[in-house]
Amino acid sequence: MRMPVGCIGGARVYPILKYRVLWTWDYCMGWDHTVFARGRGAFGPNQRRAAFLSDYLRMVDFCAKQNINGIVIWGALRAHNGGEEQLRELANYGNERGVRILPGVGIFGYGGIYYDPRADYDSVVDTPLTPHPYSLTSWLTDHPELAAIGPDGKPYRTGPYSSLACPSKPENLAWFREALAWLYSEFPIGGVQVEVGDYSICHCDDCRVRRAYNLDAMFAVEDMRLAYGEAVSVAQGIRPDTWVICETYSSPGIAMHAEEPGFNKVMSLRQKELLSTLPEGTILQWVADRAVGPNADHRWPSNTYLPVRENIARIHAGSQWSGGGCDEWAVETISDLVERSAAGNMHGVSIFGEESPVAPPNEANYLAFGQLAGRDWTERQPVSMSQFYTQVLDPLYGGADMAAAWRNLYTSARELRARRSANAAAKLVRLADQVHSTSAKLSGETCRRWSWLEDWIWKAEWLCRTQPRRA
Repeated sequence: MRMPVGCIGGARVYPILKYRVLWTWDYCMGWDHTVFARGRGAFGPNQRRAAFLSDYLRMVDFCAKQNINGIVIWGALRAHNGGEEQLRELANYGNERGVRILPGVGIFGYGGIYYDPRADYDSVVDTPLTPHPYSLTSWLTDHPELAAIGPDGKPYRTGPYSSLACPSKPENLAWFREALAWLYSEFPIGGVQVEVGDYSICHCDDCRVRRAYNLDAMFAVEDMRLAYGEAVSVAQGIRPDTWVICETYSSPGIAMHAEEPGFNKVMSLRQKELLSTLPEGTILQWVADRAVGPNADHRWPSNTYLPVRENIARIHAGSQWSGGGCDEWAVETISDLVERSAAGNMHGVSIFGEESPVAPPNEANYLAFGQLAGRDWTERQPVSMSQFYTQVLDPLYGGADMAAAWRNLYTSARELRARRSANAAAKLVRLADQVHSTSAKLSGETCRRWSWLEDWIWKAEWLCRTQPRRA
């Protein structure tokens, strides 16, 4: 049973949230630092697939220690580098340690169930896609009449990883049900994260009638209503305790100003009511970037209406998609996510997990995520952010108040780097000297965290000192 969020003696009580999930693309991972190939974005081949297990087994071990109980993997199924056996081994490994492996699967986009069916991968010359019955590209190659139609009345011209199927064609939904059943029968996965696709919608006559009021969007709630229930039905029919996380692409908050619908925007009450018909077992996922943190411009009242019983809030902080970048210190924003999610009747939270915890900002973000959302602090004492710093972070940075000191130095260095000036370079030198004087007194992992900061500052100083001066 979830403890209610509240305050005791002025300190925040964080409940245990049921779903504590890290979100990844397989080709964007960076947990094995000996593999330099690494992608960015939301589509593409994986040049580091040989390191799949090296990346993700490390991640499972870390998650198991930090109260993180799920890992979403987009691109989970690729044929090359023994991809099927990789996924099978990883899922078993995760199950043994209480960490669910959740493949990301597209229903009408994002590759379907089998993201990359190529048996061989050449990093220099892309090899042709090998047919696979549960690859969306293979399916639409064999059945071009089932492809989504663009605004010009013609099928979309897409790449091999971004094919789009028409949601109104019943054959596509039947194919997806069969493909999802195959996935569950072949691999010991803990669930799936499903999406209808957020990069274009079908404009055929049937789809336009079904979504008459919303013709120009990049995704359609009507498609979610049509498909997500099917995913839940198939998955729970095979594995009743499975997690089926269904993406809404929408904010759980309330807009302070009028805005057009779209990604990270507010979903209308009418659209939410469409999703209220989804079956029990549906876990809706909401994009909360604009509802938490210091720059939030959506209000998130605790009584915000959610159309299904179980929900997850996710943010992009500390990732390739964050304005603060992959090395952003996002501890306070993650704390806000956990607190507001609990108060807003969410049952889970999700952040990106592609960055290795060897970088102290990423490590701190993951610790905040796992500890605040997954540790039953109520059995010990109420927890505030100051207590989290004292009990969890300070021992890692050298003692009392050392984690906050590290954070403040890092924040100052990031602000100076953004200026790209000679004056900023001089100030960064002084910061580096200050950090060095601290790290010289430390040893082991504590010294490593401070040495990482010193190295980061010197790199920032070089960028400022060598900034080109254009006429």
